[in-house]
Amino acid sequence: MHSPKAPDPNKTAQAQANANLQSSVQGQLLSMVNQEGPYGSLTYNQTGTRKDPISGKMLPAYTARTQLSPEQQGLLAQENQFDKMYNDIALRQTGAIGEHLATPFKYDVGDYEKWAGDTYGKLTGDVNAQQQAAMTQKLAGQGLQPGTPAYDDAMRNLTYSQDKARNDFMLNAYDTGLNTALTERNQPLNEIGALMSGGQVQMPQFQQTPSASVQGTDIAGMIYNNYNQQMQQQNAMMGGLAGLGGAALGGWASGGFRGF
Repeated sequence: MHSPKAPDPNKTAQAQANANLQSSVQGQLLSMVNQEGPYGSLTYNQTGTRKDPISGKMLPAYTARTQLSPEQQGLLAQENQFDKMYNDIALRQTGAIGEHLATPFKYDVGDYEKWAGDTYGKLTGDVNAQQQAAMTQKLAGQGLQPGTPAYDDAMRNLTYSQDKARNDFMLNAYDTGLNTALTERNQPLNEIGALMSGGQVQMPQFQQTPSASVQGTDIAGMIYNNYNQQMQQQNAMMGGLAGLGGAALGGWASGGFRGF
């Protein structure tokens, strides 16, 4: 009687790999479920085949396709059109900004002083004149005349307070004018920065490849279990035959002894 042939490890491994591959393909197919929603759909379509590098088998290749609803597709087209127009404006402004930057920044103190002085005169000229007239009338009522020490001191104090107010205004106006000039200088740059941040490229959002777990068939276990069962059956059979042979030999020996 021949012993059961031991399974070929290479063939067993290949059979197990094929079973695992089949389970994987089935799991993938079960996971790729088309979806429909109010804003669009997601569908899976076979678009070709690819070769499995291990088994060499040709496997189906699928493509996930996202389709927006007509309303959402229209909104996307408008958004793309807006972004393009936005970027076109930014490009035109960028070309013009070179000429703007080619002119060095300049803040003319003389121009500032003229502007500030004229502004202060318009704001306080009438008030200062009224204050001087009121002071002259007040001093006259007190019997003080120009050239007297008391008169001259009073008018000098009034003039000092008016001059101090003007100087304070001029100093504050200098900072205000400088900041205004810098703002005007930087405004085109700020506009360019705002425009360039408007039309952004939207990176595509890909769907995560779905997967479903399908328990693979234990081909290798089945092959080796079958082999073990055959070995056990053979061993049992050989043990039974050995027992029968021993019993036969024992009976022959006993009968022969009695014959003598």
